[in-house]
Amino acid sequence: MDLRDVRTCLVMACVVLGGAGCSGGEPCGHRVGGWELEVAVDGRPLEVVCRAGRSCIAGRPGQLYQVRLRNPTQQTVGVMLTVDGLSPHSRERTEVVPFRRGMILQPGAVGTWRGWRLNQDEVEAFVFDRVEDSLATRVGTIPQIGLIEAAVYPRDDQKVLYAHRSMSRLTGRVPQRLGTGAGPRLRDPVRYYLGSFFPEDPERPAARLALRYDAAEALCARGEAAFCGR
Repeated sequence: MDLRDVRTCLVMACVVLGGAGCSGGEPCGHRVGGWELEVAVDGRPLEVVCRAGRSCIAGRPGQLYQVRLRNPTQQTVGVMLTVDGLSPHSRERTEVVPFRRGMILQPGAVGTWRGWRLNQDEVEAFVFDRVEDSLATRVGTIPQIGLIEAAVYPRDDQKVLYAHRSMSRLTGRVPQRLGTGAGPRLRDPVRYYLGSFFPEDPERPAARLALRYDAAEALCARGEAAFCGR
């Protein structure tokens, strides 16, 4: 599969953030074509519940997590990840930064984001935390707390990458209970080149994926019955 196939898949499925994939069955916002966004705790992916085009996972306060995405295509791509509206590479709000950094993945490579990057060798771990203690609350991206997004962009001959400006907002009457804080320092040397993304065409990624997260009881209260009683 190449990126043109993925883009065709997106058009045919009328995909928007959190919308349908092309793999059949229940549409899932975290899965489009051969791309699949996952969040893992202790090395194990959290169970994803898909309903009405949404992909939801339940976390618990204090859990350290990582985000993973494999490049299933035969092309080198740039991946723009946002956690609660922030870039894990710069900790900056993606909608107000003229350029930002992302991970460049070769064909078949697996990108893993373990936390908020401090330098080329260390990160502060992603940790499920109270909303008021989350990094996004301090920075000011509160409407996007509880949302993990990945946008995939091809590289052109000049190695320019295009950034994705998030347009998503969490809605609902049940308050968000979990956000992502900055946990303990972890050794995590950069394995893949971190390139600059320029938002010349932010609304046309080759693939766009999303996962919503919160405490199980909050998801239950929003009508996600699969999380009730957990």
